[in-house]
Formats: sequence, structure tokens, C-alpha cells
Amino acid sequence: MIAPIPVDTIKHRFPILLLLVATAWATGAPAQELRVHAVDSLTDAPLRGALVALLDANSRVVTEVLTSPTGFGSLSAPAGVYRVRVRRIGYRPYVSSAVVLPRVDRLTISVPGDRIVLTTVVISARSRCSRISTGTDGLGTVWGEVVKALQAARLTMDDLQGVGRAWTYRKTTNRLGEVERTDTTSFVIRSQRPFGSVHPNELARAGYVIGDEESGWTYYGPDETVLLSPSFAATHCFKLVRDPAAPDLIGLSFAPVPGRRIPDITGVAWIDQTTSELQRITFRYVNAGLLSRFGGGGETRFRRLASGAWLVSEWYLRVPRIERTGAVTGARGFEENGGGLGAPRPGDGR
Repeated sequence: MIAPIPVDTIKHRFPILLLLVATAWATGAPAQELRVHAVDSLTDAPLRGALVALLDANSRVVTEVLTSPTGFGSLSAPAGVYRVRVRRIGYRPYVSSAVVLPRVDRLTISVPGDRIVLTTVVISARSRCSRISTGTDGLGTVWGEVVKALQAARLTMDDLQGVGRAWTYRKTTNRLGEVERTDTTSFVIRSQRPFGSVHPNELARAGYVIGDEESGWTYYGPDETVLLSPSFAATHCFKLVRDPAAPDLIGLSFAPVPGRRIPDITGVAWIDQTTSELQRITFRYVNAGLLSRFGGGGETRFRRLASGAWLVSEWYLRVPRIERTGAVTGARGFEENGGGLGAPRPGDGR
């Protein structure tokens, strides 16, 4: 007798595509606005989609924005002395000399074009657990490029609104990979967040999969907020990898720290080693029983907009449809949920 697990008992949570970082001042001091214009030091061309931040005396980020297509960004902070940091994908960070707020005129920052070279990064079998310091070695350099893309995705709110539409889909397949059912929904982006997720600390505490094959599962995927969080760093180890089938990419793999037994994820962030651009993040569930055994996991893809901003373009989560025949347990196919920004194209929804 075949006893399939009802698909309707399997729940999913979509990753957050973007998160606007708002600035709130506990001191109550009036905020001063600094208008920054970032340009290339050699050509004077505006740096679009660059991360521009104000750093305090301890080099901590007070606030950060993305520059516009014309290279401008507005930063707000209480009166004081700061430095301005400019980061862009594929280049080494630049930090200015001291800047005093309030400031009446705009600040033009001429940023050197010191390229980051990933093609010569040496792959080591050793992994590093907990927080990675950016730029200190090969692992830190690659992680720094991942961080730039993820942070840019968090700050691309204006570009998200410009996209106008988003779409989601749900699909079920049989054990041969044939589609049994699929539907796609397209909708206008009316709020700041078209998709939602839970706090990274909750995922670190309770795990990425809740439930079992009898009662059904609720499962989660990582988004940029999760991957940038201290709780994710504290519960995972990282190392560099390469794939012979994709020689133009370099990967930053992550896996739960030794001894962690709650449902979690292991995966790889894949970067174009020539452009340093984050292409995709693939992952699978571990310590999650049958979801792990039969290949549950997902993927998130990224792309650059014409404005230079960087965001999540498509994503999916996939889990097995479990069945039992006598004492034999197997997967009779998969359920897949996903979505993306813009209007769905032919083939979207797989």
C-alpha cells in the first residue's frame, strides 16, 4: 500500500529579496545630510551602484547607501567627524580622509580603480569557522565580494520598485521529473517587500526545517539578510572550492559547524572569477531527515540592473514528495516553489 505524504502539509517560506536599512539615532541628535558624488579617479566617470558608507571613529558603519546611476548618494548622520568608505564589486575598498558634518557643499570622492584578481586565488582544503575577516587572504577576499553583492541587494529598494512586477510559482513533478502540476502568479509590487522570511537568529536557534514526514514540514531558504548575519557566521564553517565543470567560477562553500545537529543548510556561493560578480547561491538541507536524504534544497540567482544595483533575480526551494510502500520509503517526485522579479519569461517556473 502506498501512503504518500500530502503535499498540502508541506509549507515553505520565501526568501526576502530586499531589505531597506533605516537609520535611527538613539541620541536624538538632528541628522546632518552629506551629499556624496563618487567618480572614477582616472576617467571621472560616475560610479553607479557603489556602496557608500559613513564610518565612525572606530571604523564602524553608521549608515550605508547605494549610489545612483549618476554616482550620487545621500548619507545622514549626527554632527561629527567621519570617513567615507566606497566599495564596488571587483575593486578594492577606498576610505577617504576625515569628513566633518555638517557640511554645506557636496563631497566628490575620486576612487582609485584597484582591481581584485580572483583567478590567482589558491584553493585550500582547510575551512574556517565563525566570522571571516574580509580581504585578509583568499577566503577573505572572496567573502568580501560576496558581502558587497549581498549588501547591495539589501539596499536596492528604489530599483525594486522600478521593476514593477514580481512572480511566484508552484510546481510538482513525478519520480521521472515530469511535471504533474504547475501554476504561476504575477503581481504588481505595491509594498517594499514582496516576499518575507524569519529573523536569522530564529533560524540559528530552531533550524531551517520544522516538522517531519508525518505532520508535514515548514522549510526556509537563506536570503541576503541571513547570510550576512552574525548568527549565520557563528553556526557555519567556510572554505573555497572550484568546480571543473565551471572553470570560470570560484565558490565559497558553507556548512554547519561540527557538532551542530539541528536542521540546517550546506551550500556554495558561486562568483565569476573575472568580474567578481556573485552569480548564484545553491544549498541543500542537512540534518533534516527525509528532506536531506532525498535531495531537498534550493537556489538563489543574482543579476545587476542597468543602474548598477545588484539584486536577487530568481529563487526556488525544492523538497521531496515522500511515499511508503510497505517498509520501503522513497520519493515520488518533488514539490518546488519559487519566484523572481519582473515579468515571468518563457521557461520561468521551470
